[in-house]
Amino acid sequence: MRSRYPRLSLADRSNLWIERPETPAHIAGLCIVEAAPLLDAHGELNLEMVKRRIELRLARVPALRRVVRPTPPLCGPPLWIDDPHFSIDGHVYAVRLDPPGDEASLLAAAEHLLRPPLDRSRPLWELWFLTGLDSGRLGMLFKVHHALADGLAAVALIMSFFDLEAGAPDPPSVAWNPAPAPTAWALFGDNVRGKLTAARSALAHPIRLAHSIGSAFTSSLGFLGSQHAAPRMSLNGRPGLARRRIAAPVGMDHVPGPGELARLRIEALDHS
Repeated sequence: MRSRYPRLSLADRSNLWIERPETPAHIAGLCIVEAAPLLDAHGELNLEMVKRRIELRLARVPALRRVVRPTPPLCGPPLWIDDPHFSIDGHVYAVRLDPPGDEASLLAAAEHLLRPPLDRSRPLWELWFLTGLDSGRLGMLFKVHHALADGLAAVALIMSFFDLEAGAPDPPSVAWNPAPAPTAWALFGDNVRGKLTAARSALAHPIRLAHSIGSAFTSSLGFLGSQHAAPRMSLNGRPGLARRRIAAPVGMDHVPGPGELARLRIEALDHS
């Protein structure tokens, strides 16, 4: 029996549980875009306009307004709920690159912005615009927690901010009202129903249950026995906060067209 509520999967909870300051669990994408359409009359990034246009498109991806909520004891796994205090100002930022504004400056800024883990009191994503890049361009860094999206779903999320056709009008403004979070009693009842359903299914197949328990026990023993097998070295040492960054140029011969991008977004959302 599936939960009535959008609970975090085991993989999502694992990504949150293993996260530490030195090993953040977010993923990111960095791209370079033409600056001119995003500038004001003074040639500066029009951040308020950018925020407004992004917020109009958030209706396409409701997950970007949801926050992780722990549950009380006996109420089951944590769940995603609409953030009652959501503000686009807490997710879209701008920062100016250090001179000379070349690729090295861009990568250094991205590495610095990716160090801190995302704030779990908010929806787990950020969008940074990196100004001061040479040749009339700017960088755009999208940072999203792995619990919210994997690689393909992250592509789908960032694509939802944009229009597939040039000059497309803004979507209509729709008032957003966060859905109320379920009560503790509702979560408790949902958790009990799920546990009873799982127990009935397991008892209906006792041989399969015994095999699963045995396999899990054997795997656990093997894992615990291997923890001190490797000598301490740089490859398995304790990581720090800094990361090396490197850029690999890729040809543009096989860039998908708008139709293929739309199909990619749909497929990614189906698999998220």
